[in-house]
Amino acid sequence: MTTETKQADKKKQKRVSAKAKEREEYRLKLQEHVLSNNVRVLYTNLRHVSRSGMQRKIDVISLCPTDDLKEPVSKAWLSYWAAKALGWRFCPKYEAVVVDGCGMDMGFHLVYTLSSIIFRDVPRDKWPKGLALRNGEVETDPGYVLQQKWL
Repeated sequence: MTTETKQADKKKQKRVSAKAKEREEYRLKLQEHVLSNNVRVLYTNLRHVSRSGMQRKIDVISLCPTDDLKEPVSKAWLSYWAAKALGWRFCPKYEAVVVDGCGMDMGFHLVYTLSSIIFRDVPRDKWPKGLALRNGEVETDPGYVLQQKWL
């Protein structure tokens, strides 16, 4: 193998699409927000359901406690970051993530998938403390780190 071939192979390996870079950028933003604010629950709000029922527009929000007595809770709107991090569509009309599919709790699906990508490379000792036990054992699936609640 010549040096030119080796260099070309390295360039191919390093070449990452712009979409993949954008997804990683927003994933890291979400990861930093969740870890720095000790977010345990993401709240979802159903904005719209298509006529066929096969598509939903869901808003993602986190509520973080603050030390301010006038505003004890700060609200963070995460829908755009979530859509970009997951590679899903964002609907500007409803300002929500477009979730395709039906037959299950799509809000749970959204938060589970988001939690999976946020915590996929975070060591377990950095996960929030006091996670619920599943079958008497500590949770090992990163998708279950964040909980979901409907507003």
